[in-house]
Amino acid sequence: MAAENLVPPLNLTEALSSLPGMSTIVRLGQIAFVVVIVYISFLIIRSIFQIRYAISMRKLNESVEEINKKMDRIIGSRERKK
Repeated sequence: MAAENLVPPLNLTEALSSLPGMSTIVRLGQIAFVVVIVYISFLIIRSIFQIRYAISMRKLNESVEEINKKMDRIIGSRERKK
């Protein structure tokens, strides 16, 4: 049968590595891909921490505003007594 004589398909890395001088380029491409994946992971983790920080700052701001309102009421009541 003709199907038995077929050569198994090569993946892209093997095909490019078989060309002269291309193995270095393929290796650099693989390294660049890993660097990009690590950088994207870093950006995702950093954005998660920034979101958590923003939420905590919002809660802190709300607490400060509440304290300011209470202080204004205290100061206002003292001024009226004088």
